[in-house]
Amino acid sequence: MQNKELINGLRRMESNLILIKLKKNKIPSNKLFLIAEIANSHTGSAIKLKQIIKKILDVKPNAIKFQLFKANELLESNHPEFKLYKKLEISDNEWEKIFNDLKKTKIEIFVDVFSISRAKFAKKY
Repeated sequence: MQNKELINGLRRMESNLILIKLKKNKIPSNKLFLIAEIANSHTGSAIKLKQIIKKILDVKPNAIKFQLFKANELLESNHPEFKLYKKLEISDNEWEKIFNDLKKTKIEIFVDVFSISRAKFAKKY
């Protein structure tokens, strides 16, 4: 029951939870640390997301940040924005490929998560 209450609370939150996944590095306090925020600029296209990532990696930021969510964990299906959020979803299979590819680079991966299931999913990477 406690998990169900927490999930319902997460759905009502106006702000999101942030899970920061860092490699072994620590963020230096006396240096610039550049984070490339992707948000939903991919518009739900894994192909477009991979193109954006490629361009970002050319710039060599310290970190890249994504938003992980499932529409049905954010909104009720009758919510006016549900279809939009559903369209913006990237499949778990595609996220796995993306995270595994990024692990081969030196870039840090930051992830905003919007539910417990997304936090558990991100934790694997």
